[in-house]
Amino acid sequence: MTITYISASLSLAHGTGRFTREIVTRIPKEVSISVITEQPEPSLQIKQHVIRRAKSWWAFLSTCARVRKLTQASDVIHVFDGWPFAVYGLSAVLGTKKKLIISGIGTYSVAPLKQRLKGSLLRYAYGRADAIPCISAFTAMQIRHECPRAPISVIKMGSTSLPLVSESQVAAWRVALGIPESAYPVVITVGEIKERKGQLDTLHGIKYALQKIPNAQYLIVGSDRDAAYIQKIRSSAERFGMTKQVHFIHTARTDADLACLYSLSHIVALNSNNVASHFEGFGLTILEGAGFGLPSIGSRDCGIEDAILDGTSGIMTTQHSHTEIGEALKRIASSYENFQSGAHMWYSAFSWEKTVAAYLTLYG
Repeated sequence: MTITYISASLSLAHGTGRFTREIVTRIPKEVSISVITEQPEPSLQIKQHVIRRAKSWWAFLSTCARVRKLTQASDVIHVFDGWPFAVYGLSAVLGTKKKLIISGIGTYSVAPLKQRLKGSLLRYAYGRADAIPCISAFTAMQIRHECPRAPISVIKMGSTSLPLVSESQVAAWRVALGIPESAYPVVITVGEIKERKGQLDTLHGIKYALQKIPNAQYLIVGSDRDAAYIQKIRSSAERFGMTKQVHFIHTARTDADLACLYSLSHIVALNSNNVASHFEGFGLTILEGAGFGLPSIGSRDCGIEDAILDGTSGIMTTQHSHTEIGEALKRIASSYENFQSGAHMWYSAFSWEKTVAAYLTLYG
């Protein structure tokens, strides 16, 4: 069997890239694979073909033609996410008996369906697909709403194991950030700093809970591209008198850095918000934190519902509800060992080996 994977990225710094990488590195060696991607990873001993994001319809058609040529010898085309990658996959299988698998991930598996031309092409791709395994029930529901006859299922993501780090490495981060040993709980959000990730809502929730947990600290890990949103958070922290309790971290570039920051923390918060058709597809960072025994707080009505076992590994909250976030923080902090045990248990229920086995069944 020969499989070609099509994905935006193979980089660990990119959510879809980590997802793709966890899959392709676990495919049995007797299967021949290659990857078509916009962000290759030279360290991987896998055949990779680089494509550029098309900036015009002519360039898009040219990329479709190139993808079809690159996949001539493939039996299966597995695409990660909807636009534009599902349509690249469609171009590879049209007029053939090749299998097309499209993993429904999140926003870009759904939002383009609202547009006229992109939506028509993406619906056609979903209609031609042999299977559309989604990473969460919410993503599956969103695609099914637009494409009720599409072959949709749910195959959840696995649990990523970050590297072991030493006490001295963790201590170095603690000193660099100025986090006192007495800080409790240390709350962490990992991901793009923007409204959809809800870091400002998390800050409001911490402020609400400060009377009960006055030594709380908040680590906001992500890029600094959305300067306006970051300034909103800074302004709120200053207004709340919390400037020394809020830490922006733009320099965590490796898995070891993330492991140190999770090791410093007590609770993962991902209070994501649905913005138009944009939503959280799953919440892989919640599982990453659970691997360190960190309970989590996350939003309902998005893919996070599949990443948290409510009341056991963490607590689900209503989007934008600062009161619920604050109450969840107080509840977890006051019964931490129980939630920590629940997080460890929940983490063990996920594995990339299970995910890959399910995909291999789809491939036939």
